[in-house]
Amino acid sequence: MNSHIHYTAKFQKSSKLPHNFENIFEPLFYHDKADKKKRAYIHFFSKNKIFTYIDKKTNEEKKASTSNSSLSKLKETLTDLKDVVDVYATVNQFTFTRKLENLIYTTMFYSDLDIYHTGFKDISKEDFIEKVLNYCFENKIPEPNLMIYSGNGFYLKWLFSEKCNKYEFTLDKYKIAQKAINQLFQFLGADSKALDASRVLRLPGSINSKTGKKCEVIYFNDERKSAQDLFEAFSHF
Repeated sequence: MNSHIHYTAKFQKSSKLPHNFENIFEPLFYHDKADKKKRAYIHFFSKNKIFTYIDKKTNEEKKASTSNSSLSKLKETLTDLKDVVDVYATVNQFTFTRKLENLIYTTMFYSDLDIYHTGFKDISKEDFIEKVLNYCFENKIPEPNLMIYSGNGFYLKWLFSEKCNKYEFTLDKYKIAQKAINQLFQFLGADSKALDASRVLRLPGSINSKTGKKCEVIYFNDERKSAQDLFEAFSHF
């Protein structure tokens, strides 16, 4: 079967986003509300210091470059961040600080593609989707569940069917899979420094100040695999 034909048809079937989907709510695909102990937080970063807080010592309102949200309040938090310039969010879940020792759940593998450093810097979004899907098909690796245009480059995200704590899926395994994915997508500009579980990626629905363009979801496929199945698919590369 011609892979171009295969993926043109499959793209039409599997890339449909939910009705009335808004880019700013993309994190709700993988940051679900399941958190019995209510310890999991999503962390946000913006060098523009857009987040406000009350200084406990002075009782004055101040600005910060970081903030966090509990899972129960995430949708409300995201609503306030729509069309904000240069805001980033964690792909995984932590306690109050975004440090690896405070990691609670991993939710995905990802690749940050600086495609503007490659010969594909002028590729259209449609051609990018087709190239990634064909490449995955030819190399017998799982397709990403999400492809995101960052306003300059692209992100690929492989969502876990269930989020995993550090005992269910170790950080060592996470690192192995991330390195393998990075090697596989070097031809599209995979950033070798963007591999860690504590990474923040640009938030869909926000604006990239470098280009003035919106970060947006361009492809969605909800056929998810477990972290272990994804690990086995990538780790032998």
